[in-house]
Amino acid sequence: MSRRSPWVVLAVLSLVGSLLALSAGPAISKNGEADDLALYSACLGSALVPAGFGDLPPIGSFRDAINCMAHYGIMEERLPGLFDPNLGVTRDQMALFLIRTAGPAGIDLPRPVDQGFEDIDDLPAEVRDAVNQLVELGITRGKTARSYDPFSVVTRRQMAVFLMRFLEEAPVAEGGVSIESVVPDDTQFEDIRDLPHDPYDAVRLLFEMGVTSGTSATTFGPDQPVTRAQMAVFISRMLAHTNARPAGITMQVENRSVTAGDSVDLVISVRDDDHQPMVDTPVDLFYVPQGDDGFVSSGRCGSKAVLEWGDTRCTIDLGDETTDGDGTLFYTMIVEQGLEMFAWTDDLGRPFDLDDTEYAWLVFNVSKPAENFLITDDMREGARKLPFGRTVTFTFQLVDEDETAVAEEDVEIRIETVEENDGRIVHDRTRTYATDSSGKVELSFRLSDPDSDDDDRDGELNMDVLSSDEPVIDKTTVRILTGSNRLLWSDNEEEPTTLLLEKSSAYTTVSDSGNGARNRVTATLLDQYGDPVRNVRVHFTSNDEEGLWHQDDTEDEARNAYRKTTSSKGVATVTYYRDSDEMGIETIYAATEDVQATAIEHYWVDQPPDDVEIKGEVVYHDAHRETLVVDDDKGNLYEIGYDRNDQFNHDKDGPIRYEAFKEAIDEGDRITIVIESNDPDDVNAFTIS
Repeated sequence: MSRRSPWVVLAVLSLVGSLLALSAGPAISKNGEADDLALYSACLGSALVPAGFGDLPPIGSFRDAINCMAHYGIMEERLPGLFDPNLGVTRDQMALFLIRTAGPAGIDLPRPVDQGFEDIDDLPAEVRDAVNQLVELGITRGKTARSYDPFSVVTRRQMAVFLMRFLEEAPVAEGGVSIESVVPDDTQFEDIRDLPHDPYDAVRLLFEMGVTSGTSATTFGPDQPVTRAQMAVFISRMLAHTNARPAGITMQVENRSVTAGDSVDLVISVRDDDHQPMVDTPVDLFYVPQGDDGFVSSGRCGSKAVLEWGDTRCTIDLGDETTDGDGTLFYTMIVEQGLEMFAWTDDLGRPFDLDDTEYAWLVFNVSKPAENFLITDDMREGARKLPFGRTVTFTFQLVDEDETAVAEEDVEIRIETVEENDGRIVHDRTRTYATDSSGKVELSFRLSDPDSDDDDRDGELNMDVLSSDEPVIDKTTVRILTGSNRLLWSDNEEEPTTLLLEKSSAYTTVSDSGNGARNRVTATLLDQYGDPVRNVRVHFTSNDEEGLWHQDDTEDEARNAYRKTTSSKGVATVTYYRDSDEMGIETIYAATEDVQATAIEHYWVDQPPDDVEIKGEVVYHDAHRETLVVDDDKGNLYEIGYDRNDQFNHDKDGPIRYEAFKEAIDEGDRITIVIESNDPDDVNAFTIS
């Protein structure tokens, strides 16, 4: 089933995309940032359809802005199929651009009346009218009372004045900012200080509104010429503050990534082919939960499509909401789950068809609400303490019930930290911190050796969470919040303390081919600071006679082939071949003379017989490869694949979705599964309990 290209709000013009996450409001401090940004864009959906210019970069803000200008009919090709983006904009062209922008922006144009400029008499009528209308609107005054100077190139300071006066005339759209309400607070452009009042104010106002930026962090380049590509960017940003929206229907929202239960404000705009508001137009709104196919093969809505308003799902009817006098419809809804939202309009009684209906589309990514702070650190794996002079950073991250990060700002946590060095308190702090935009608080600490000539010195950090908006889960290396634990700095000599053992894969298919099936195990020896220890012999053994079996005459020492010496990175690796068709779980050990590793298990598996019901416990799930390792309690370990085309059931809840099946497998401590058939080329049935 083919889909007609939707007017998708996700393809928002990249040059203004960063503006959408910031709310509009008066500037409150000198911060070097634009504080009065538009929440929404005038360049999205159909306005981003390529106009066919052959001289544009393949991607980027210039390309998007130029295509947007072509959509609105503001800027046209210079030669057939060419935009000529690097050509300077002349004053007569500037007049045309702004008059063409006025209609979509909602400015009522006066009838053109000759303003007495003698140097425009030989220009085309459209240009003469545009210049005269700009004067009547107060957007320009000409160079002198008798001349407009139509062929000189517009400079950046002149551009700023043109756009400032244009915005003073334009109605402000929802999510836009009135230029009269903007109070500039930034003066970082050092090269505008000597400008006259109007261009000086214009540059600062447009910077705060996100319309213009500088040629560098401290310069604006007021006398530099403006190219056609640059002008397209400036006008596209300016339009975001006005009522201009693309032809057809568009839907925008301030943020598409929300927490379950959040309310969101949808702004739906409907414009005719001339970009004029379509008033009292019915709009149908419905959504499909993420992961569900809400449409049948014909393109009509299926049973998974959910009615948001109106009397009949996926049909234009008298119960649908209608646009206001600006051709806009506002709607607030609560988002509880990830979903795809559709908005569309047509004649009364028309049903939605995915293949033929033009629609606006939004995807909401929903995270669960924050349940805890998760505290971690950046200490080296296996470390028990730090050498003097090394820095450690603790991260308090908001997480949901699955310990997935939640990006929630300004959640508070009050922490006490006490730093001692050589028995003396050097810092004792109690502070309240607030999470940043990513939902985290980061704290860094470093202690220096108080006496480099004395090898018996220690420093320590004690940390205590006094209060927080969410409970804290401690997953730091030394569990600093657990009991009376603390983090130590030391100048002691390095000594082996930790042996980490890992395997290259979780499971291997058995083979008795003569060579056998291959497995690889790696041990990493670390000292108390988490640094590697080299040139130490590691013994690898296991409980499997066909695998890493120990010496015949001792239970402790490995075979010669399975004794390996650590490298400069502290790593010792053994590769072995198991020549057996017996399935089972091999428990693998590693040890040095002083350190024993925690044992790990390796699954030796086989393919199950075809078309035989298998019942057993899931002991391993490879979600990426869509593979289960199932222990059938008879000593058999089977590798069983699945895909989204199979059938999934819960013994109590009945049929479940593919995503729900994977989630249940990952979340369950002990999952029993029944596989009714296991032909990889067929539809198989899985039931979990």
